[in-house]
Amino acid sequence: MLNVTNLSVSYGKAKIVEGFTFEVRQGEIVTLIGLNGSGKSSILRAISGIIKSSQGQIFFDGEEITNHPSHSIYKKGLVQVPETRMIFSSLTVEENLLLGTNLNRRLSQFRIDDVLDLFPMLVRKLREPAAILSGGQLQMLALARGFVSTSKLIMLDEPSLGLSPDAIKNMFNIIQKIRDRGLAILLIEQNLRQAIQVADRAYMIENGELIDWGVPNIQLSEQLLLQKYM
Repeated sequence: MLNVTNLSVSYGKAKIVEGFTFEVRQGEIVTLIGLNGSGKSSILRAISGIIKSSQGQIFFDGEEITNHPSHSIYKKGLVQVPETRMIFSSLTVEENLLLGTNLNRRLSQFRIDDVLDLFPMLVRKLREPAAILSGGQLQMLALARGFVSTSKLIMLDEPSLGLSPDAIKNMFNIIQKIRDRGLAILLIEQNLRQAIQVADRAYMIENGELIDWGVPNIQLSEQLLLQKYM
């Protein structure tokens, strides 16, 4: 589904990511693990075309998308849900969801009803402006809009940031349900326990370089990860 080979990203003369290689297969959750500033978000931005890579190749669904415009990548079915969520607060919840559908109508295979089945907490808020939603509800809306707009791969950047423990648990339950619907998920998450519990594979990144990878709780033990990154 997604194959990244020898990816490097620089900001001016500063090299943020160097020679990073990984893949995400259809219907699986892959997580990138590392400290803040290790280059995780830069990898997502390079994949989605927000920033340009200085080296390497990115293939999505068999087609090279290296340094393609972000709108072109989005239309192919690869959607990033950023840490900042990018919700339109003046629009209602329903309008935000419909916007996701309308932007990528060609690929979207999910109706609003399908989305609300996964996100029942949004049902009673459909006619309300997004501005009144709690932090957890806003994150759910951002994830729901990403889900309704794509049929292939969603990239999530810190989806649990600022959420309560109950909201975090609910968030990761929904992430697993989205994977069970056949979508691939690339996850960046500081909540390591939750990330490695849901992930099929994990890649550890340090100072922009791949240092290890494997299956969570097997090749990469939770104890090792927690000792290293917490």
